[in-house]
Amino acid sequence: MKTFIITILSFGIALASSPVPLTWKSLLGSVTQDPKFKANHERIQLMKTSPGFGIWNELELRYEMDGFDLREHKLDVRISPFGFGEGKASQSNWQSRIQSNEIKQQKILGKSLRDRYRQGIWWIYKTKQLAFHRALRGVFDDRVQVHLSLSTTERFDPEDLVTSQQKLAELDGEILSDLSEIEQCEARLHGIVPGWTVVELDTLNQISAKEIRHFLDSLPQKIDSTYPEYRIALARLGMAERKQQLEKSSRMNVVSYVNAGYAWQIPAAGKHDKTTPQQDLNAGFGLRVPIGDGRSQALLRSQIDVMDEKSALLETQSEIAERMNQLQREVGSLVRQIAVQDSFQARVNAGALFTDYALRAGAEPLLLLKARAAGLQTSWQSEKMGFDVVLAYLEILETVGVLSRDPTSNHLKIVKNP
Repeated sequence: MKTFIITILSFGIALASSPVPLTWKSLLGSVTQDPKFKANHERIQLMKTSPGFGIWNELELRYEMDGFDLREHKLDVRISPFGFGEGKASQSNWQSRIQSNEIKQQKILGKSLRDRYRQGIWWIYKTKQLAFHRALRGVFDDRVQVHLSLSTTERFDPEDLVTSQQKLAELDGEILSDLSEIEQCEARLHGIVPGWTVVELDTLNQISAKEIRHFLDSLPQKIDSTYPEYRIALARLGMAERKQQLEKSSRMNVVSYVNAGYAWQIPAAGKHDKTTPQQDLNAGFGLRVPIGDGRSQALLRSQIDVMDEKSALLETQSEIAERMNQLQREVGSLVRQIAVQDSFQARVNAGALFTDYALRAGAEPLLLLKARAAGLQTSWQSEKMGFDVVLAYLEILETVGVLSRDPTSNHLKIVKNP
């Protein structure tokens, strides 16, 4: 029995101590828990559960009593009806607001996904930068050791020794900075996805800069409704047009009210008189006179709002096109620079650069270490520009609406059609 209990306790401890990984799937899947996403979703659901639209603007019940002797009473029912087409225009205006919020939801979804990608990429970037700084520090530590071994020879260069020691101090500072930023990044990741204990954001089969460049070349040049920002601008224009139609319908309503009333009176009676109640039925209506009222100004303001939204739509289209062109130029420039850096790195990896140094310097260790440092720095510069390409790629995916249309895929591993 004791053995059984110990086995159960050991299993429970092992289960509790097992690592909980943070993967791309869990990071991206947490987007539905984003506060802005949840708040807008609740807003949409509330708008869809509207009690509906009535058949009149107002229904009023009026009662009047003359004095406190309970002899004269008046009861009126007054209805303020909708104008012709006003009810339909009001429903259409409400539906356009729901549609606008649904489009806004897609925009929020895309931005939240991009932020999660950026946090994950930032963690990967900082861990690789830490590895680079540590590797480079190892090279300069070797340079210091070589200088110390040559301190009794004519080849000793004290100035180069001091430079190498200063570089070691700088790299120690960079390493501490990297560790601090990784810690901060992990704190932000904990805020997004709580409960994980180890980061497992893999970079296997990640798309290359060339694949991203091909994706950009395949993008359509026309800015259309597939772009979330453009769809939002279209929706706002639709809301303004429906509001204008509502103002027109409201202005056409010339019947202000229709009322029906009933009045009765019990006259005062003497000792020898019989009392006879008096009753009265009445009906009436009121007509609006559209002269000098505020409805003309409201209609004019709605017409101006439509014109403003049309201008905003064109401005949004222009801004999107300019942003896309800038991102494409930026990616194109980075891809060309990466190609140059990779060409140099290929020589280093093949040993050609080390051979050149060895032939010129007779296998001089300091020059070989210098070549190794140059190779590390070139490799890191290429990788660093690759991260910049990925960040630009994510911004483009958000802009064209790919992230919001396909939120479940890992777009760092596949290239989706625009």
